[in-house]
Amino acid sequence: MHEEKENIRKHALKHRDSLPRDPNDTEQITKLFFETVNDLDDKMVAVYWPIKSEIDTSLLIETLLNKGISICLPKTEKQGKPLTFLSWDGKKPLIDGGWGTKAPEDVISNRVTPDIIIVPIVTFDRNRGRIGYGQGHYDITLHQLKEQGHTPMTIGYAFDQQLCLFSLPKEDHDQTLDMILTPTQCYSSK
Repeated sequence: MHEEKENIRKHALKHRDSLPRDPNDTEQITKLFFETVNDLDDKMVAVYWPIKSEIDTSLLIETLLNKGISICLPKTEKQGKPLTFLSWDGKKPLIDGGWGTKAPEDVISNRVTPDIIIVPIVTFDRNRGRIGYGQGHYDITLHQLKEQGHTPMTIGYAFDQQLCLFSLPKEDHDQTLDMILTPTQCYSSK
């Protein structure tokens, strides 16, 4: 199954890299986020800093901060290790967060546990399964948080064209997301 997922990942990344960029995508997905996700007061929202051809999260980050909603960015540890979430006020400089990402400086005082986690996607299916970059950071992190009794809401963030028309292969460690948002759709269990 691992080889099958690698093959899907390789083709899905090429597909995502080739997608034409619609300048409205960022605004539409941000609008859908706020229409779909309620009760953000007193919540810590983890948002990834976009890399490569991922859908841009900068407007979501800016809007959350402007609304006074607390955010954090993940620091990506070595392969097979969980993410470390670091609170960010939008003002402090960002540094290398590992694997090409950006994050605030990692100090004990800004380590947090998020209530909502925005998850990057390489490809996804209608059952809210996803394939990421293959390092397992999000799956390991979500598993660890659940073991600690914390179950954050998980929201995948993707372009419409990243939808896989067949069910993706799923291994025991793969975590199903609560919701996946695209610029025009919300895939959820409800």
